Amino acid sequence: MGIKKIIKLKNIFHAFGSRVLFNNVNIWIERGSFVFLTGDSGSGKTTLLKILHGEISPLSGYVSIAGINFGPRNKGFMHNLRRKVTMIHQDFILLEDRSVEDNIVLPLRAMGISKTQRQKRLDIILRTLELTKIRKNRCNSLSGGEKQRVAIARAIIVNPLILLADEPTGNLDNRQTIRLIKILRHFNLHGTTIVFATHNPELKRHVENSRLIHIINSKIQEIG
Repeated sequence: MGIKKIIKLKNIFHAFGSRVLFNNVNIWIERGSFVFLTGDSGSGKTTLLKILHGEISPLSGYVSIAGINFGPRNKGFMHNLRRKVTMIHQDFILLEDRSVEDNIVLPLRAMGISKTQRQKRLDIILRTLELTKIRKNRCNSLSGGEKQRVAIARAIIVNPLILLADEPTGNLDNRQTIRLIKILRHFNLHGTTIVFATHNPELKRHVENSRLIHIINSKIQEIG
């Protein structure tokens, strides 16, 4: 796939009632980038990720994600987009009464991947994220850090072109945060474009050649 600018947002306008979140916002992100997205609480970080994930369509403007173009009136893109873009939510959204491996392979089942291929990918991702020993454990018995790794595994097992992370370090201590950054950087170095929403711009220093995009007053600023 020869897309250089894998994310393109042009003249994006979005509001909730009279509250304007984005006004004439333009963003270009090249394939293989690691981008930190910052802004005050309520500035629109989660909304922007949901636009990139296809959960929300902007009220106006042009969106192109991994070669898929869509906008306010185009809803027929979701199936293809889900194969290319995955998201780690703040609250993990795991099936708590199911096992670690059941949660991780769920998107592969939805895609119709064969049992043999599911098992092969699962074994690799469990080793990479050091989850092999707890693969049979139910998610309601896991620590916060373990749940975070399960959520990452589920998002990355489909080999997405783009991984979106919505403030995934909010409930982690500093040691766990740095470990998470290193895990995501591993996948980034293997080609996955990452957009990482955070309230802490200092995280940028842990990822060489990363970008920092800041949302302020309905606009986008490139920092550094």
